[in-house]
Amino acid sequence: MHDHIELTNRKLKSLIDNGRITLGGNKPLKIYGTLSCSSGKRMKKENRVFFSSEQEAVNEGYRPCGHCMRTAHRKWKEKGNLVLDVMQVRGMSEASSMDNFSPAVSGIKMTNALPFNPSLSSDNSLPPRGSVKS
Repeated sequence: MHDHIELTNRKLKSLIDNGRITLGGNKPLKIYGTLSCSSGKRMKKENRVFFSSEQEAVNEGYRPCGHCMRTAHRKWKEKGNLVLDVMQVRGMSEASSMDNFSPAVSGIKMTNALPFNPSLSSDNSLPPRGSVKS
């Protein structure tokens, strides 16, 4: 990973021309995308980082951009929903509390719905995805 503020324009162009930089990312948001993405071109230089590959970006904890990498973003989002479903079935037993659970750190996209807690349910059925059982 290369921080944009640490690269001169000449060095950056050389790395891109040689294929050593293929993707850009937003450091605070942990999002990566193509070098031609309009969202990426608008970000501040101090927030921009560069990667040699998609695997490098993923290894650094970045997620795909929803604008320029729609297919990869959709797969990432579906994977996050699968993790949430598993956590609902387990009653969040893997996390000590929701206060200690950070979606940003785990790379999970949280919805606006409250998490389902089976211990509060009168029956053992799971609610439909996105709904809250009272």
